[in-house]
Parts: sequence; structure tokens; C-alpha cells
Amino acid sequence: MGGYLASGGHSPLSSVYGMGADQALAFELVKPNGELVNVSETTNPDLFWALRGGGGSTFGVVVSVTIKVYPRLPVSVTQFSFRSGGGVSADSFWKAVRTYFDLFISNADNGTYGYFNINSMPDINMSSPSSGPPVAPPSSNATSFTFTMHPFFAPNMTIAQSDALLKPLYDRLNALNIPVAPKSQYFDNFHDGWQWGFPREMVGNGGGVTASRLWPRKNWQNQTLLGQTFDVIKESIEEGNMLIAFNFKNEAPAGVQNAINPAWRTSVLHAISGNFWAPSAGRDEINRIWSKMTNGTIAKWRALSPGSGAYMNEADAREPNFQQSFFGDNYARLLKIKEEVDPQSVFYAPLGVGSESWHVISESGLEALQDGRLCKTTASASVQIPDDE
Repeated sequence: MGGYLASGGHSPLSSVYGMGADQALAFELVKPNGELVNVSETTNPDLFWALRGGGGSTFGVVVSVTIKVYPRLPVSVTQFSFRSGGGVSADSFWKAVRTYFDLFISNADNGTYGYFNINSMPDINMSSPSSGPPVAPPSSNATSFTFTMHPFFAPNMTIAQSDALLKPLYDRLNALNIPVAPKSQYFDNFHDGWQWGFPREMVGNGGGVTASRLWPRKNWQNQTLLGQTFDVIKESIEEGNMLIAFNFKNEAPAGVQNAINPAWRTSVLHAISGNFWAPSAGRDEINRIWSKMTNGTIAKWRALSPGSGAYMNEADAREPNFQQSFFGDNYARLLKIKEEVDPQSVFYAPLGVGSESWHVISESGLEALQDGRLCKTTASASVQIPDDE
């Protein structure tokens, strides 16, 4: 109920019901002055708007949330993987992946959630463990690639209906002679489908850098732009970065208005790029890898999606122009609310609302690690947000 709701919160049901923050009906909040208040659409409405998408560690301490619930619903869940190598050329692999990309709008509009990753790796023999498809770390000396669906999650669908959405991909894989063996299960409730379909994941890795982008629907509505989008994502993987991605939509439910980044509302792909450094890496090597991600890989992504943004919970800790990227046109209003409710800046979050009024004197030389003293800047907190284009 913390940073997940505060920053928007995507889920396997986002294509059906919207985002996590869209489901909040009321909060109890301890304000920075210690006052316990109720927050809802009718009581403290500005805070109610801000708490749903305006970022964590910013406006106070949420001690309870009232959440909307929905009737039980069935789901079909599918996992599969395919790869290049062993007689499958890289060119054939990418043709199959492109076929999947072509399905993004249709799949999202049908209420599905496709959670997948693409890795580059040395040409080694991969086998799928019983717990799910294989995942391998990225390699800068890539000779083959693997695509893993973890999973394709289809609410309110039978397996036959889910398979029909994936049929163009399966047909393409078959035509390209790429082996694939999907595993599908039908469940009469969300929770069992989620438990079966989603892998356990590590969070908070200190040995690498990740950055993300919300890719808008309009990039799929123009074939030239779609080709450029696919090519720049493909290039980032060929350079040795991993891709973790989610195909779904995030439209606001009827009547819901909140501080969720407007870029979410038009996106059909949330994509994360990542790379790692060795445990022995020093500051210069870490900065080199990190700068290449910020100013190279993701800069190219930003150039092809002007005016969009990134998900603050899964973004680059050095995201440039974070005000626009994380909050869009909502930032000015969020900053005003922050200054009113927390004039003494009791609460701080890196790249959060109002954080431009502070800076870290880093002990390591890696300011994004927040490993030094937090000091007030001389600049005013009020900022002008330049257009991302």
C-alpha cells in the first residue's frame, strides 16, 4: 500500500480495471505536522488527488487505505520461450519478436497483460526448468537471444480465447521453424493464476542500473514509427542490455482523476532496460556503464517517444528532467500541494516532488546512491518544466 499505490502501480489487471492508485477510495494520513487526517474525494481532496500517483515519501505517512474490490474472475495463463541458435538464426528470431510487437494494441485492448523479457547471451544450451522458462544474464558478447513470456495473463478468457490472440505469433514461429512449447493453465480466480504464472523476483539489486520508458500507443499506430521503435529496442538488446517489458493498457476508469503520470494513460508498453557491473567495479566503471544507459540507450528511447515518460518505481535514478518524465503536466500542482502540506520538507524522496530543493553530498561520487549528507540547495523549489520534445 506504500510506494506501489503512491506511484501508480501497474498489475496484471491494469488493462481491465486501470492502475493500483485508481482503486483507492480513502486514506488515513499522518501529515508532516503530526496531525492524523482522513483523505478522500470529499475530505482533503487535493491530498486525495496527490496520494494517488504523486510518489512516495512525499506528503505524509499513510496508515490505512480503503480499496475498491471486484467480483471473482477467471484467468488463463500461458508461459513459453523461444531462442536463436541451434539452427535458428538471429534474423529469424527477431522476425518472430516483431510479429509479437505487432499484436500489442490488440492484446492490450482485449484486456491482457504480457510480461516478457529478451536477453542476449553466449550460445549455450538452455533448458526450461519446471518452475518456468529460462532467464539468463545479458552478455555484451551476444551470439544468441532468448525471448521468455512470464506470463501472458488473460483475464476473463478461456485458454482457447487466449491462444487465439497469440495465434499469429505461434504461426510465425512455426513458419520460421522456431521451436516453442507453450504451457497454459485456466483458473477460476485471479490469485491462483498469479501464483502459477509469475516468477519470484529479486528487487533492490545494487550491482547494476535499470532505466525505463512508457511507450505510447501512437508509436504502434504508425508503421514507420513502429519500425523505428522496434529497431531501437532491438539495438539496445544487441548491445548487451536486458529487456524486461510489459504490454498492457492503463486507461483511467470512468470518473477517476488523480496524479498518475498522464503518460501511463496512453501507453501500451512499459519497457525496462538494464545492465550490470562486476562486484569489483570501481566508481569510474560504474559511472561509465550508468552514463551509457542514461545518455545512450534510454536517450534514444526518449527521442522516439517525446512527451511520454517513465515509471518512477522502475526508472533510472539519474532520470533527466524527472519532473516531466515521472509526473508530466501534474508536477506543478503536486509541487504546490507539497509546499502547502510540508513547508519544512520533513519528507524527501530521491527524484520525488520537491526534491530539486535538495542535493546529496555523495561520499562515493555516485550521488544517485544517496550515500552522503542531504543538503538544501540555494535554488527555489519552484521550477519550470521544459517540454520533453
